Amino acid sequence: MRFVSRNGGSSELVSIDDYISKMKSGQEKVYFIVNPHFDLALKSPYMEPFKGINDIDVIVLTNNIDEILFQQMGEYKGKKFVSIESAFEEIQKDLGNKVEQDSASRSRIPEDDITGFCLWLKNELSDSIGKVSISKRLTDTPALVSGQMSSSMRIMMQMME
Repeated sequence: MRFVSRNGGSSELVSIDDYISKMKSGQEKVYFIVNPHFDLALKSPYMEPFKGINDIDVIVLTNNIDEILFQQMGEYKGKKFVSIESAFEEIQKDLGNKVEQDSASRSRIPEDDITGFCLWLKNELSDSIGKVSISKRLTDTPALVSGQMSSSMRIMMQMME
């Protein structure tokens, strides 16, 4: 099987073996995003941490079924499949200093304002959300919704109902 891969901004078809052979030293995860349109996947807020990083590739799955395949396999040759929509802590380990440098270069909002905003948002959306937090994940997008289930998996589950 071959998948479309974002290789430093360009796209190419790669096998999982090709992806693994090009992984940076110490990288233990195969990163992927699901979006039916390659161009939209590259513009996704979930891709922001990977901007400007050419040594960590992201596979773009254009069919929702492919995500089920990756989840069922879990890993391949000891490399875990991780959706970039998942917990940022998993991704941040491989991104390392880039995230710290990006967050340090942005203007800082006073801590009291952040806390107040998070409490207000949590209160306003208490029926719909479980947690509000500030993240170092985003650089250009003001907000991001994340959850246990990826957006493509939620779509597939709704289709099954």
